[in-house]
Amino acid sequence: MSSFHTALLETKIRHLNLPSPTTIGPSTTVEEAIKHMRGVRCACALVVEDGKLVGILTERDVLNKVIGQAELLERPVRELMTPNPVTLTTDHSLDDAIHLMSEGGYRNVPIVDKEGRPIASLPASEIVKFIVAHFPRDIYNLPPRLEQHMATPEGA
Repeated sequence: MSSFHTALLETKIRHLNLPSPTTIGPSTTVEEAIKHMRGVRCACALVVEDGKLVGILTERDVLNKVIGQAELLERPVRELMTPNPVTLTTDHSLDDAIHLMSEGGYRNVPIVDKEGRPIASLPASEIVKFIVAHFPRDIYNLPPRLEQHMATPEGA
């Protein structure tokens, strides 16, 4: 097993420095949710009711469901969110997260505690940052496209 794969298996989500999640209530309007997500520069908002995660609203939801339908901006988030999203805990590994994201096509995964309360959101970009920080030589030495072979050196 490569050191890269070992690092992904052994590194737990709790080892990442993830910020507190952006949370909203299910009755928040879509417009308010978008403004809030923009304001905190977050690609998703976790929808929380009575302290428990009940859904997620992502920028992809907004693009796929709202753009071109201005009347939906005044609707409550509960009508457009992805209900009961798949979650991970801080005890899951980065390998678990990558597998889940790859299989489900997710860009953000809610991180919850044992009671289902959201404690973070794990964006794919955080996993990429981890990989680049821990394996820079491997990453920076990759050609732009793996099948690319330069006939002549670039530059002046």
